[in-house]
Amino acid sequence: LDGERISSTSSSQDMTHGLSSKISVNGRIRGQLSVFYPQDKPFLVLEEQKLIDAITSDLARWLERKQVDELLHERLKEITCLYEIRRGIGMESSIDNVCQNIFEHLIPAMQFPEIASAVIELNGWRFTIGKFDPEAGHRLQSKAKITHRKTSYWRTERDPACTCYSMIRVNGKVCGQIRVYYPADHPHMVVEEQKLVNAIASDLESWLERKRLE
Repeated sequence: LDGERISSTSSSQDMTHGLSSKISVNGRIRGQLSVFYPQDKPFLVLEEQKLIDAITSDLARWLERKQVDELLHERLKEITCLYEIRRGIGMESSIDNVCQNIFEHLIPAMQFPEIASAVIELNGWRFTIGKFDPEAGHRLQSKAKITHRKTSYWRTERDPACTCYSMIRVNGKVCGQIRVYYPADHPHMVVEEQKLVNAIASDLESWLERKRLE
């Protein structure tokens, strides 16, 4: 099932014949259930095949429900993330606090928050939150002035190591970007996560525009 083999016995020797049934979820084969017998043991093919088919059908339905539950859980995390960020942005006047608020709710909303990190570059400053550090007991955060390039220049091409990416524009001018990273050996790209980052960038743009009008 999903690339894993689970067996009731450590050896299949002398098990030369048996019955099997595919496990299909939403039209995709996820695995199969197989029952083996020793060669010298008789078995009832028709009745036992029906039983195995019924079990795989029940397992497929359980997997479908589990898949739906996981999707709903992820969407709930994203909705909660946007709500908390928008609520926090409305009460903050400092860009440092706004970025802190975004990090606080964005990372837990990702599919794999324990290995995710994020960067916000804005008006020549880089705000960073790293992966959880077990020794420190928290995520490492930093704020640094961008000095290695002109602050008016922003790359528009995607960084291959970056999972989600969105530019920040105010009055049609690019002034920053948001990036979310997973480790190179854990490449993940979820369309919904990109949409979430886009929405956060849009909210940050609106906040910056209001600040400029004040």
